[in-house]
Amino acid sequence: MTTAPMMEMLEAVQARAARAYELARARRALQSALWVLPLVVVALALAERPFEVSLLALAMMASVWLADWRGKEWGRALPAGLGGGLLTFGAAISARWVMGDCCASGAGCSDWCIPACATAGGLAGLLTVLDAGRAANPLPRIATSASLSAMGGAMGCACIGYAGAGAMLIAMSLVLLPGGIWLIRRPLGAEPAA
Repeated sequence: MTTAPMMEMLEAVQARAARAYELARARRALQSALWVLPLVVVALALAERPFEVSLLALAMMASVWLADWRGKEWGRALPAGLGGGLLTFGAAISARWVMGDCCASGAGCSDWCIPACATAGGLAGLLTVLDAGRAANPLPRIATSASLSAMGGAMGCACIGYAGAGAMLIAMSLVLLPGGIWLIRRPLGAEPAA
């Protein structure tokens, strides 16, 4: 055999192996995205705005799939992002459960729902900053974790209204902005926190 046909055969085998590898990564990422479904079911059961919840659910599932398929720092941010999303989602749903129908009508919403969403948003922002502080390149972790936390919280707060989602996003931003700037401006040679 000459070397040209062997090289073509080797390249074909390498291309098939690369396709199989990427397909396996995509399948595993799809399994990760399915972890969002319980949140979606609860949010849709309680939703005053099912269309918005459906859009957020699709965006969150696609984001989880993309981050896990992409891997590296994007994929490593999934636990913090899903944890922050569950935290913000749970706070909104819990506040609605405590207040009952008062939140749906807007009466008493400022007593429980909006402060719960704001507190959870701040905690999710802190979780994001702490997680990103462990990375040499914090930007992918901040982007992934913060977006998943915001989408999870918005799904929960959609049951309450836009005021809860706004309070959550403002509180998250108040923590993320200084923490993220500090992490990004960290000297390049500095070791990430252990």
